[in-house]
Amino acid sequence: KEFRIYSQWGDDGIIQYLIYKLNIQNTQFIEFGVGNYFESTTHFLLVNNNWSGFIIDGSEKCMNIVKKSPFYWRYDLRPKTAFITKENINELLKEIFLSLCFEKYRAVYIIAITDAKVEV
Repeated sequence: KEFRIYSQWGDDGIIQYLIYKLNIQNTQFIEFGVGNYFESTTHFLLVNNNWSGFIIDGSEKCMNIVKKSPFYWRYDLRPKTAFITKENINELLKEIFLSLCFEKYRAVYIIAITDAKVEV
């Protein structure tokens, strides 16, 4: 039987199993196309495991719903309104990763990101 709280297809249970079995040091996520984030793959990680992360969706209306939700101010969640294309994916990822680097991580991550190439 699948375990799901916020995900559509039991992703919550699968992810909980994986983080229980794996030694994950970086407890941050990025999720694309989240809508209003009420039914989402990383929402349970945010609320149950206190992970932090970025969510991106092309709908400003949905991102405003997120910003008015209790989980937005209770947890470290950063929403961004953007349509993801093959032309802008690298810039979006750089923006996200650079923000993480300045907040919590070593500068070595910046070097890896500036050379990142994403094939779409």
